[in-house]
Amino acid sequence: MSFLPTQRVPGPCSITFDSLALGTTKEGVIIRPVTQYEPIVSDYTGVSIQALIYSGKACVVECNISHFSEGATDLGIALLTSALWCGGLFGSGAANAIGTLASTIAASLTITEGHADAAAWVAAHAVLTSPSQLLLNSTSELVMPLAWIILPDLDTGDLFGTVPAYIV
Repeated sequence: MSFLPTQRVPGPCSITFDSLALGTTKEGVIIRPVTQYEPIVSDYTGVSIQALIYSGKACVVECNISHFSEGATDLGIALLTSALWCGGLFGSGAANAIGTLASTIAASLTITEGHADAAAWVAAHAVLTSPSQLLLNSTSELVMPLAWIILPDLDTGDLFGTVPAYIV
């Protein structure tokens, strides 16, 4: 699928990242496309935009995991901590150095809808990133906000290799 409008995948959804089942969401998942253009200006002030150059596409996937898979709670906290304060999924080591291609640290992300048909969204190249809104509430349950940037497949240019039938 080459173009995708903003989608709200209904919850609950099961989330699997890099072949590890993280858990489920209550509210579902938001998939937000990001298309980037660079302006070409025609004056020295940079105010008059003459044209735009297409510079790529990506998707941002955001969710709040409220029910972690067995043994995944510690991993979920580690994922969030590394994304927010340690520079990414692989910490601040050589794999995450400035200039490293995101495609080299990307892993697969699978979102499985919780209804009877169990439709799945599968992205081959997802990179963990900081959630756009981090809300820490004092509640009786652990709710972990996680976000990924989905990169296009290098061969097809698709953001998701598999999408539910109702999308196509």
